Amino acid sequence: PLYQQWGGVVPRLARQSHEQHIDQTIELALKHAHIDFSQLDAIAVTQGPGLAITLEVGIAKAKELSKRWNTPLVAVNHMEGHLLSVLANGKQIPFPSLAVLVSGGHTEFVLAKEIGKYEVVGSTQDDAMGEAFDKVGRMLGLGYPAGALIEQFAKRGSPGAVVFPIPMRGVKNANTSFSGLKTAAMRVVEELKVKRGGQLTTQDIYNVALAFQVACITHLREKLQFALERDDVCALTLGGGVAANMQVRKMLRDVARAQGIPCFVPYTKKLCVDNAAMIAIAGFFKAKQSAFVTEEDELDRKPIWSL
Repeated sequence: PLYQQWGGVVPRLARQSHEQHIDQTIELALKHAHIDFSQLDAIAVTQGPGLAITLEVGIAKAKELSKRWNTPLVAVNHMEGHLLSVLANGKQIPFPSLAVLVSGGHTEFVLAKEIGKYEVVGSTQDDAMGEAFDKVGRMLGLGYPAGALIEQFAKRGSPGAVVFPIPMRGVKNANTSFSGLKTAAMRVVEELKVKRGGQLTTQDIYNVALAFQVACITHLREKLQFALERDDVCALTLGGGVAANMQVRKMLRDVARAQGIPCFVPYTKKLCVDNAAMIAIAGFFKAKQSAFVTEEDELDRKPIWSL
């Protein structure tokens, strides 16, 4: 991966990579879909939230193509893309529904009253869940990104060998916090290193991975219960990079079953990570509502943009 040696996203390299690959990526997408530009009804582009200098690359290209082919633009919120990714295989979701969005940059509970009408009812107060997974993975020497590896290593951990406190149990709302868990993990890792003469054993890594995953998912489940108590909903949905974690999926299905409502998750893990398909889905619904960009030259990135 591009950022593995750096242990995280490097903005300058991200922009360069976008610029180098965007034309070829667009060509391949059209080729695989067996269409050309003249057959497009609209062009969907991510306006935010995200890294400003990479958002600029996509927006500039979308404007260029829109003018060249006289095709209208729709500007999409990245998190709406994650929220609607569960619709990729044509399923119909009853509303209102509660979306659990867990990624490297966001951890949110979003009340979806209908497509396009959302209310954030809970969010992280510090680190996002995916960000915390990556940071703890780095402590364990797993590289970047580490979320999938933590999930794999957790399968070999010994339950109870390491235990982390569950955050915010005394706070009766749907907001989350993962920075305390990250700090607790750092302390445990340092203590184990001292005990082992400077280096963790493989079993130590397995045990910390399991304990951290259990604590994060328990915290998410407890805060999800507060979000569910706030509003009557007809369904639960899941989106974002952490939605690829099978234990997170299992937790959400268990909660939905207990509530007597259906649960919808992206049908493939490719739809959990950042992807263009989810932006196209969100763009499709915006285009159906004729929510096109009217002043294309004034379209600008929104690095911070809440649903």
